[in-house]
Amino acid sequence: MSSRRAKENRKEALKEAPPAQPRGGFLRWLPLLLALAVAAFAFLPALNGGFLTWDDDWNFLTNTAYRGLGPRQLRWMFTTFLGGPYQPITWLTFGLDYKLWGMEAYGYHLVNLLLHTLNAGLFYAVTLRLLRLGRPEAHEKHLRWGAAFAAIVFAAHPLRVESVAWITERRDVLSGAFYLASALFYLKAAGPEPGGLRGRRLAFSLCFYAAALLSKAIGVAFAFVLLALDVYPLKRLDLSPKTWLTPGARGVLKEKLPYLALGAAAGAVGYFGQWQASAMLPLAQFGPAQRLAQSAYGLAFYLWKTLLPVGLLPIYEAPDNFNPAALPFLASGAAVLALAAVIYALRRRLPALLTAAAVYLAFLAPVMGIVKMGVHFAADRYSYLACTGWAALAGAALACMLGAGGMTRELARIAAVLLAFVLVGMTRAQSALWRSSEVLWSYVVPRAPGSALAANNLGDVLFKQGRYDEAAAFYRKALDLRPDYAFISYNLANALTKQKNWAQAERQYLDALRLAPDFTVAHGNYGNLLTDLGRYNEAGEQYRAALKNAPGDPDMHYGLGDTFLHRGRLVEAQAAYEEALRLNPDIGGAAANLALALYRQKKWGQAERWFLEALRLKPELAAVRDNYGNLLLDLGRYNEALARYQEALQLEPRAETYNNIGAAMLRQGRAADAIPYFEQALSMKPEMAMARKSLAVARAHKDDKLKP
Repeated sequence: MSSRRAKENRKEALKEAPPAQPRGGFLRWLPLLLALAVAAFAFLPALNGGFLTWDDDWNFLTNTAYRGLGPRQLRWMFTTFLGGPYQPITWLTFGLDYKLWGMEAYGYHLVNLLLHTLNAGLFYAVTLRLLRLGRPEAHEKHLRWGAAFAAIVFAAHPLRVESVAWITERRDVLSGAFYLASALFYLKAAGPEPGGLRGRRLAFSLCFYAAALLSKAIGVAFAFVLLALDVYPLKRLDLSPKTWLTPGARGVLKEKLPYLALGAAAGAVGYFGQWQASAMLPLAQFGPAQRLAQSAYGLAFYLWKTLLPVGLLPIYEAPDNFNPAALPFLASGAAVLALAAVIYALRRRLPALLTAAAVYLAFLAPVMGIVKMGVHFAADRYSYLACTGWAALAGAALACMLGAGGMTRELARIAAVLLAFVLVGMTRAQSALWRSSEVLWSYVVPRAPGSALAANNLGDVLFKQGRYDEAAAFYRKALDLRPDYAFISYNLANALTKQKNWAQAERQYLDALRLAPDFTVAHGNYGNLLTDLGRYNEAGEQYRAALKNAPGDPDMHYGLGDTFLHRGRLVEAQAAYEEALRLNPDIGGAAANLALALYRQKKWGQAERWFLEALRLKPELAAVRDNYGNLLLDLGRYNEALARYQEALQLEPRAETYNNIGAAMLRQGRAADAIPYFEQALSMKPEMAMARKSLAVARAHKDDKLKP
């Protein structure tokens, strides 16, 4: 009897003993290293990309406020809502980028890639801990390979391309690192053996969460992710919420209060930022039925694209005539409800499925469309963290099949390798599309013929290349799709201005301002057009309207100064130029025109100082050298004046410059030398009366001898 009991005890001990674990060394770390290598390799093509005409232009190319880490830049980073989001830590990394790389896009892309590779490692660590909690009896080697596979499915999936290859979306990969670190420390704190480090680990988790929210507030519902983890695999809470009122469960719930508070605060700040950026759509414009339809469509969309990542685009634009009862939305709603029913039915047999669904919902909740922001219907970048739960399930499935042994193990290995190769190939191909604005939008426009934004963005690319006719054609296409978009009318007006189609350009500026009366740059560019047309009073009105909305805009003060200068109101012109240069000391044109205004007031010393400053800022401007030469001529410094005129002539051969050289030579008594310059001026501008009169004088005195 005792012998039988001893044998049974030995069997029980063998059953309860954990499986043999792999020895330390390289093989132990091989799964992690492989996951990191695959993640990095998949996105190497992104390093060849530049700044895109898709937020990168106004975030980096025209925005000097982020460039550096001085007090002025830091103040801006922690107070700006540029584009809508509040993301000071993300801006800090961009400021560091500028210190390291200047405006070389390669460095910015490299940081994105390194952060994403780090996230692959963090997700490996999170998944490994989840698998150990969910399958404590499994072999450690199988769990590690399962975690590595999950990391590869997450990091090498084509849906990640937008977040990694687009510099502006640094906030995805940066916040992703903080969210994953927060989850990892929470799992360590809430695990079965936290020891005396529990409080410290929770504090680390909360700090990382705060940093994540300050990078991108996509995780305002992160507390519900932690609650889902408490249910499974931590098993600190029962599946039934009815049991969560017990003393033990209440302690678990109280842990989430700081996360809820931080999430609520970040949500309020984010809402304010989007409202300030005019990105929020009111209920009257986008009703409850439309919001529900978009939410259902989004939930189905990201799942479908996870399973079949083809046809990925940087923009999925909501149609102008949105019908929530259309088949795609009804089908999406039905699919989501059916999947929810399946997950609920399997909640006890497969609780991991419920946790993955909770992660999915929590990270998509802010961008599903219940709170409607912008015209996007969906965006690949929104899936960055939302789909981590599904990737973890893929890793768990592989770990289970590896543990099954036999043919199942071999088939699982083959399938995992094949899937990894397919994902990497698709991701590399997708990354290559983001290498330039022209490649990206030329790819998108024919595949999204109903997207006004895509057509507009391709127009922007062509406009910057000086291909104004082609740009105007795409702006017109965009305007046909969305005639209510003020910025498209504005862009078309700019292209028409370049084509010297003044009348149509004016109509488009007026349309843009009718749709958006506070459109500052539209007022400014319309003012520029009116100035070019000689309608200085009207131009001044446009600049003043712009300054009501943006009193600190130096370009508007500069434009207003030009209207005063043309009307001979020199004191007012001087004041406007001085204000423009106070706000931005690097506007060479304003410095040149301030010098001209001072010169015409006979303030010779001040004028010369500003001419020299203008030449420092804009050495390529021939007109500045011409005007400075005129000042020197009036001061009797003829040789210096001639030197400035000759420099101007080398930069740009203009009739005015030839005339000025002739005038300087006449004053020196060199009438014969002056004649060819006046003749050249008249050959270029036969209507130049001053040159004709001076030529007559020079011919009359060509035989005069120079006075000693």
